[in-house]
Amino acid sequence: MANTGVGNSIDPNYFEDTDGRRYLYWGSLRHHTDKEVGRKSGIYVVELSSDGLSVKPGAEPVKVAGDVMEGVYVHKRGKYYYLFASEGSCCEGSLSTYHIVVGRSKSPLGPFVSRSGMSMIAGDDGVYDEVILSGDPGKVFCGPGHNAEIVTDDKGRDWMSYHAYWKGNEYKGRCLNMDRVYWTRSGWPYFKDGVPSTASEAPFFK
Repeated sequence: MANTGVGNSIDPNYFEDTDGRRYLYWGSLRHHTDKEVGRKSGIYVVELSSDGLSVKPGAEPVKVAGDVMEGVYVHKRGKYYYLFASEGSCCEGSLSTYHIVVGRSKSPLGPFVSRSGMSMIAGDDGVYDEVILSGDPGKVFCGPGHNAEIVTDDKGRDWMSYHAYWKGNEYKGRCLNMDRVYWTRSGWPYFKDGVPSTASEAPFFK
């Protein structure tokens, strides 16, 4: 992705729509040198060719989330596309402020917005308002973020994996966590209590 002009072009997420169209989402936090050398930053999407191996002729990258977000993952449910991303500091152990945000759109190209209508692009000041998972007050788990895809078990329940720091972990490595994703009647995802669980039911597969 070096020739895209987007700085910090990491964390790619391939998405294939139900109509067969293919997209690539990627990008990360603004690096201090990006502005100096004229590179764009943030999260972008571009439509791919029918075989998914190249950019579709004529397609141009579209910015879908701001310069303070990374770890993009897109999930389609019903008529909406949901863009999950992470904000905050990811790698400072118990001081990490990483958290997961989400926006949705009726198009894979956005615009992705929160329940209140705030654009994920406009969240560059760090006050994007659709935060669905953050560190718990007791600091058992800190800095949850950079989630993987949503997996549906054989009981129809959705689950999401992500990484987090366990404060009592002396080696300060990140743990792999999994929690159930719930949905409101109006179709917004959320986690119970909005923090990582310390005890939970497990997904069921036959």
